[in-house]
Amino acid sequence: MQNNDGYNGASFVGHPYSTPLATKDVLHKNSMLYRRSVLGHVDEGGMGDRIGVGHGDLLMLELVLATNPAISNLVELGTWYGYTSLYLGMAARLRGGALSTFDIVDLRPDDVKAAWLPEMFFFGGDLFSETFKDASDLASLPNTFLFVDNGDKPHELALFHSCLKPGSIVAVHDWEDEIGPADVSCLKTEAFEPILHDAARLLHSSVRAWRKR
Repeated sequence: MQNNDGYNGASFVGHPYSTPLATKDVLHKNSMLYRRSVLGHVDEGGMGDRIGVGHGDLLMLELVLATNPAISNLVELGTWYGYTSLYLGMAARLRGGALSTFDIVDLRPDDVKAAWLPEMFFFGGDLFSETFKDASDLASLPNTFLFVDNGDKPHELALFHSCLKPGSIVAVHDWEDEIGPADVSCLKTEAFEPILHDAARLLHSSVRAWRKR
């Protein structure tokens, strides 16, 4: 089930759902809400393990997106509390695109929902059954960045990598922890090339990315 908290606006090219263009004021407001929700909790020591990616991982995500400016359709498998989703959603908005994020249950707290942009879409349900078609269709759009960060990363990568068009990118989180070299052999047989892996090691990031030729 797809939910962008009841928003329905004017359509824009490149995404199957309708959203308007965000103004600078909207982007600034949501950026400040993001900073309050994430950094405020960190400063108070109350965030615990809600932020699922580390600093090096965020730098790696930024580097992948910055070096691939055509990417505009972002698909995240594994929303969790939604803090990484906020970052990816803002990146998508600045590119004139959208973020679609998937999880089996909605764990987004109120502060995350308050910062949720209109061009960010949450899909709740079992990724392998209830929302499989939505995820497959969205990953099949041109200029996609597919971020695999759900509970069964090898299975998710095996299922969805073949949806990607040439030029699109797939990235996995928790490299050599929840997914490793033995799990990505499918990428070698379908013309995917590793990108920025040396940079990921320098950044101490557990994100690894590949681009489809």
